[in-house]
Amino acid sequence: MILVKYLKDLKTGGVPLSKMTGPLFGSQKAATVFEAAVKSKVRDEIERLEEDYRNELSENIQKTKEGLTEKVDTYLTYVVEEWTKENELAIERGLRSEMT
Repeated sequence: MILVKYLKDLKTGGVPLSKMTGPLFGSQKAATVFEAAVKSKVRDEIERLEEDYRNELSENIQKTKEGLTEKVDTYLTYVVEEWTKENELAIERGLRSEMT
């Protein structure tokens, strides 16, 4: 229960670790060691979260690029097919005139 109280104090910013005393923090040295351990763990967790974020962002960017590439390719194929249908007669005439 005492640890819960200390953690609540930390969460609310009520008492800095260096000022805590009691059974868990019998001395200033113990409080300093605990504070350093907590800060180290927090830094490690922040680094892990940032790395996870970078990886996820990179994957999402790649998926978005692939999706856009596929959509543009599909659209351009459609445009070329429609243009070819609309201009089929002109294309045939052009090819015939080149052949003669």
